[in-house]
This record gives sequence, C-alpha cells and structure tokens, in this order.
Amino acid sequence: KDYRLGFLYYGLTVVALAYVVSDIMANNHHLEYDNVVGSMRLKLTSKGVSTRGGLLPSYCHGKKCQDWDEFQLVYPKVLPGSVFVATKIKEEIQRKDCDHCKYKTVEELTKEFYTLNPERFSLKLRHNFMAPKFIKDDPENDMYSNANQWMTGKLVGPKSNAISSYLEDQKADLIPIETLLRASNITLSDPSHVYGKENIPIRETGCVIMLTISYENTDGITPSYPTYTYSVKKMPEADYKLIEPIDFGNGTRMLRKRSGIFVNIIQTGSIGRYSVTSVVLHISSGLGILTIVAYVVDFIAVSILPHKQAYEDLMYDTLDMEDVVIDDQSTVDHQVKPEPKKKRKKKNKRSKGNYKSY
Repeated sequence: KDYRLGFLYYGLTVVALAYVVSDIMANNHHLEYDNVVGSMRLKLTSKGVSTRGGLLPSYCHGKKCQDWDEFQLVYPKVLPGSVFVATKIKEEIQRKDCDHCKYKTVEELTKEFYTLNPERFSLKLRHNFMAPKFIKDDPENDMYSNANQWMTGKLVGPKSNAISSYLEDQKADLIPIETLLRASNITLSDPSHVYGKENIPIRETGCVIMLTISYENTDGITPSYPTYTYSVKKMPEADYKLIEPIDFGNGTRMLRKRSGIFVNIIQTGSIGRYSVTSVVLHISSGLGILTIVAYVVDFIAVSILPHKQAYEDLMYDTLDMEDVVIDDQSTVDHQVKPEPKKKRKKKNKRSKGNYKSY
C-alpha cells in the first residue's frame, strides 16, 4: 500500500464529487423545466400624459405637426401581440375619371406632417402565462399559472439595468413609449441606419422594437413565486411603414402613409420544479469522471512514481512466451481423420451368347 496513491485517489474523488454537486446546484440541474405559453391584451393609452401646451419641439419647425390622440395614432386598431404608433404622416388625395381608370395623385392636395410628441403616450399591457405540463399535475398552483397583476416585474435597459419596476395588485402595466425608446438606447431624432436612409431620422423612417416578456421562478437554487422581466431591443436595419386607404366615393380616395414605431411583443420563459429523475440523471453522467480519476492514478503509479515497476507487476500479470511449449503432435492427434471411401464392386458384363441354362 502507498499512502501517496491513496491520498491522490481519494482526493481526486472528493474533487470530482464536489464538481458534480456544484454543477447540479449552480445550473439548477436538480430542477425540471416547462416552457410557458401566454396571452396578452394591449392598447395605447393617454393615461398619465401631461397636459399639452408649451413650446413646439424643434422637429415641428421645418415641417408641420398635428396633435393626434391615441385613437388616431394607432393603425390598424386590432393587431394581436403588437401595436403600431405613427410618428410621420403623408396624406395623398387620389382621383380617377372613370371606373376602369387608374387613380392619379393630386399633388397640390398632398399633406405631410409629424405627429406631436407620440412618446408621451403609454402602452397599457395585461398578460398571463401557463406552464402546460406542470399545470396538469397541479392545476391550483400559482407557480405554474399566473397573471401580471399578481406578480412583480421589471423593465431592463440595454445593460440589463432596471429602468422601471411593477408591483402586484395592478390590473395593467403602463410602459411609456419614451421608456421603450430609452431602454432601446435610441431616440426618434437619431439616424435610422437603414440602408439608403442612413442619415434620415427614425421619426421619418420608423423602426421595429421587440418587447420580450420573460417569466421565471428560479432566481436561486430553489423554485420561488414567479416574476417577469421586460427586455427591449431595436431591430437593426428595419424601418416600418403602413398605408391606410380611405375611400370617399365618387372616384376619390386618400392614401394615408404612416411611418412609426412598431412594437412586437413576445412571451417566453420557463418554470422549474424539483425533480428526482433529473438529479439522478446528472449524477449518473457526472460519475463518469471517477473513471478518469482511476485512469490518472494508475498512470501515475506505473509511469511516474519511483517504484513504478513494482506497481506494474502487482497490477498486471505477465506471461513469457518462451516458456510456452506447443505440442504439435497433440494438435495432429486431435485432427479429424476423414473416413475411407468404400470400394464399389464392379459388375461383370454379360457377353453375347452367354445365357443361363435351366
């Protein structure tokens, strides 16, 4: 016995087991997860908007501005999981002289203007989630199905810093458009960086903002009451425009070309719970490290330590091939001899005229 090998073996075994346990706890491998599904209700609101008045913003000096409310700014009125807020409007009046004629734009009646401070409006958002696999096992558990008014949440910026927080007992969350832009690290006066429109401000080209709602209940090593997080990202190289046709009849119509902020909302996340099966599975896969530990100790014993030859003799049985005698005769004796062929007797043929007499 060598205490050095014993200390090395058991020391590496303890380290390997500690690594397996720490990996399970740090990465929550003792939990199983279920991806969430959800629904939402969304609209633009003027709740909390300050009274209008004061000096016009600088962008209204070169081009006219119109003061629109939340109902005028949004088009189309129903857009599941998203909302479009106009920042610039171009209205073209078109006419046609006959039923089969094409519409022609009346240039002198064309109007172009900005909407006044659309950033001051807010998104009113209600949402909920469900973990479909877990809710079948425990339908009454609030950890597996809940709504925003019973949870706490936050909105984070580009560096994951909290910008806003949302408490329980609120029927809906109010997210100002200005806060969304700040979380995206942009303003409507910034250049769009869209190909061919690099120096045109976002207010004219429009933009696409992805608002992600992420649900979780594993902020640590134990499952807890679920929370949600809003994260915001401006999609690169993306402008956004829509055309709203308004038919006046008598061969006259107006094409209202809207540029603005398109907010698309995605619900994602996963909910966790304790799972013995998951723990056993990860321990079993982690114990494969012990095989490596044994191999390392064996290699050190027979290749590095001073008494490596003695360890090798104890670990392996050697066989000297010179001491092995092969008895060729026994090999021959055990061969199967083929059976001799039986000789067939030849029948004498009768010669002509040799008949048997009676």
